[in-house]
Formats: sequence, structure tokens, C-alpha cells
Amino acid sequence: MTARNIATTGCGAFFIDIEGEYTNLTRILGGKVIKIEQGKSAGINPFEIEPDIKGNKQFINILDKVAEIRGLLGTICRNYGRILTGNENTEIEIVINKLYSERGITSDINSLFEKKGRKIR
Repeated sequence: MTARNIATTGCGAFFIDIEGEYTNLTRILGGKVIKIEQGKSAGINPFEIEPDIKGNKQFINILDKVAEIRGLLGTICRNYGRILTGNENTEIEIVINKLYSERGITSDINSLFEKKGRKIR
């Protein structure tokens, strides 16, 4: 179902794939496989924002990014046998929105760049 949704709607997805079952499918669909190993840098930043494209216009979809991070944190908690409460999910959304806001990141793609021309990381 995920492959069909990605192919037909262009939506994104992420998997925590302990067994490596989705590696080939991920690569076929043009995704990245990031191996996380103890003691090694993984190079993954769940807060990194990539611009979305609608027609000819690029924009930053902060609401989708916040939902993506909330989902990731929920998945991590479920793997430890704990489900986040509604209040916890709300707090996560508030904190993440505040972090982006404090760094001046808005729906404008130019908000990802400092005035010196370097990308904000």
C-alpha cells in the first residue's frame, strides 16, 4: 500500500526496518536507506526540512514536518511498549513548532537560508 501511495500521490514515508525487509523496495522507489549501528554516526536528522513543490512554487510544509516528527517519536515509544497520550502529542507539536519559529523557519523557502547565503542546519 505504501508503494502505491508513493507512486500515485507522491507522499513520503519512513520505516524503522529492523530486519531490512524494505531495503530493496525503498531503493526502487528512490528512497534512502540509512543504517543505524551502535557507535557509528548515522547521518540522520529528523528535524531537517526539505522544500515541497506545488506547481512551480516551492514552499515549506511545517505542519507535515511536525506530524512526521510526532509520528517518529510515537513509533519509538511504541517500540518500548509505551503509547504517547493526547497531551504528550500536543506538547510535542507545540515544542517542535516553537523550535522552528525560534529559528525563523516559516513556509517561505528563503527562511531556510541565512542572509550570508548558507543553509541553516
